[in-house]
Amino acid sequence: MDLVTKEGLSLQEAVAEAREKARQMREEGVDQAALDTAAAKGFGNALFEYDEDEMSQVAEKFYPATADECSLDSSSVVSKLRKDLNSTRSASG
Repeated sequence: MDLVTKEGLSLQEAVAEAREKARQMREEGVDQAALDTAAAKGFGNALFEYDEDEMSQVAEKFYPATADECSLDSSSVVSKLRKDLNSTRSASG
């Protein structure tokens, strides 16, 4: 993760501001740890399903075609992603 401070704000000022916001949230009854746990559980339970067209769009967004791949059709891209995913799963055990 890449963290940056607001323009014109020193690191010390940003840390002080973050601490103040965290204190205010605690006073208002916000349990950030519980929210993080619920979010992680929700993401873990999520099902991500795409039809063939959506898979192609996702693939194109994260794996833009290079000049030599421009001739590939969307089903080829989806097939390559499935192959890469399966090999990753096999390697991780």
